[in-house]
Amino acid sequence: MNNKKKFLIPNPYPLVPNSSGFSLIELTVVMAFFMSIFAIATLSLTRTQQSATVNSKLDQVTSDIQNQQLKAMNLDTEGQGINYPYGIRFEESRYILFRGSPFNSNDPSNFAVNIDAPLSFANITIPNSSIIFDKGTGEVIGFSPTNNTFILKNSVTNDQKKFTINRIGVITSIN
Repeated sequence: MNNKKKFLIPNPYPLVPNSSGFSLIELTVVMAFFMSIFAIATLSLTRTQQSATVNSKLDQVTSDIQNQQLKAMNLDTEGQGINYPYGIRFEESRYILFRGSPFNSNDPSNFAVNIDAPLSFANITIPNSSIIFDKGTGEVIGFSPTNNTFILKNSVTNDQKKFTINRIGVITSIN
């Protein structure tokens, strides 16, 4: 048989019993890891929300442009008994839906749609910042093929969408 003596190594910390708990360093590392994951997720979701805001406003602007054109084509009188051209005017922080040509800022039937920060319109090359649709045809009055764009931009994410409109009032590109 084996008569060798076994040596036991004494516990260097006799007051601390052997346990299966976690050390402070382990807890700190795990907490730092989860905080990093949380920070990355928060930043990603914030950017997604900002992008969704641009896309939502893009859809709204596109729809309003098309509705103004339809009113002009359908000879909508809005109960006034007179056929008007309809249009949309762009300003930095809003756009205005209006009837008549040219744009009259004092017309009480104008409807302003505010664009909340950080969104704004920029580089509006459309003549007089207004797209006016001719009554009956829906074609753009005073169309200029070199001045037919505007940009919807987000100043926080630098995301921007450039709208291009053609002579017959169709948005030919958004990029």
